[in-house]
This record gives sequence, structure tokens and C-alpha cells, in this order.
Amino acid sequence: MAKKRPILIQIWNDPHFQEYNISEKLVFVFLFTNDKATQSGVYQLTYKDVFDKTGVSKNDVKEIITKSFQEKVAYDSKNSIIWVKNYLRHNSVNKNPCNVISGVVNDYKTTKRSTVWDGYWDHNGYLIEELVKKSKSLQNKLAEGKILLPEPLIKTWPTLDQYINKTSLRVAQDINKA
Repeated sequence: MAKKRPILIQIWNDPHFQEYNISEKLVFVFLFTNDKATQSGVYQLTYKDVFDKTGVSKNDVKEIITKSFQEKVAYDSKNSIIWVKNYLRHNSVNKNPCNVISGVVNDYKTTKRSTVWDGYWDHNGYLIEELVKKSKSLQNKLAEGKILLPEPLIKTWPTLDQYINKTSLRVAQDINKA
């Protein structure tokens, strides 16, 4: 099944995007639309992957990801894992909250443990909370243990018990403690 990754047309009016050179614009769009991108925005990606698909030189790709996009992405070069920081925000609009949260949890469980996850929950906690707030179905699935949240998210989310009884909440197993 084909995946859709929408790019808002307002991107062309964004002052930061307007300042990017052509290679930076291409890499930026690639980070949102490539076939390795996941629901969470955390996925395995090498500089070579970007070069092979975009034609932007590996040195330029490395420079763009580590310097130009320093505020927009976190990159774990040891494990070749990238986190596109606003990916979840841009790709959860008009989607089923249960599917979004299930996708994020699945990404967490199946992605090799990486330093990029360290700031993920703090950065996206408000968005995840908004999805839970507006979806009774998601609240029920969390309460019933049909969707298991990762422990790091639960620890950084002090208001979780407003929606789900924390004492009855089961936690997703951290299967990749590498």
C-alpha cells in the first residue's frame, strides 16, 4: 500500500525554508517523504541513503543534517538514526489518534535504542497528550492495555492520570535495550 506524506504549501512561505539553498531544500523534503520515514519521525537513515535518492553529495548531506538542520533534526551517527523533530506534528493531522500512537509506540519498540529518543518524549509529549485528550477510543485502548505506552513517555507525562488510571496502565516492554 502506498504511503502519503503531505507537504503543506505554506512551506514555500516559511522564512527559514526560503533561506535554504537548493540542496538543503531537497534534503528537507526528502526527510519528510522518503520510504524509510516512520510515524514517529525516528528512523534509520544513512548519509548514503540521502545521497543515493537525492544526488546531493555525502559531504553536503552530512553538513546539512549536522549543521544546517541542527535545530530541526537529531542524528545519531553511531547508529545512523535520525529524528525529524516536527515530523509527528506535521504527520498526525487528520489521522486516527489510535493509529498514530500505535505507530509511535511500534517505532520505539522496533528502532534500535538511540540517543535521539532521549528528547523525543519531552518534545512530543504535548502532542501525544492532545491526541489522548480528544480520543475516547484511544483512552479506552490505553486503559485496557491494547496500546502500551513506553515507560519514558509515562515518566515525562505527569497529567496522564487525568485520562487513564496510571496504576492500571501497563507499560510497553522495552525490547531493544541495546
